[in-house]
Amino acid sequence: MNKAELFGLMLINCYKEGSNLDIAAMSIILNQNKVQEQSSLAVMKMAMDVAANQNESIIAMDGGMTKAMETSIQPFLGANLDIKA
Repeated sequence: MNKAELFGLMLINCYKEGSNLDIAAMSIILNQNKVQEQSSLAVMKMAMDVAANQNESIIAMDGGMTKAMETSIQPFLGANLDIKA
């Protein structure tokens, strides 16, 4: 919920109850909403960093795994070099 929606809901509630708009309460709610958004973004950034690190690890492992798989399937290839002059 963004700030405009939150402010609109507060205005509707105040209108229904017939009370005055409490600026202090609105400020607290808006600040709590801001903190929640910031923490959500921080968690999302951490998750993205973890995913990027995992991706780099998988790519690094892939190079070594390919070579190991090639040698396990045909271990005799590249072991001997015949040179004739």
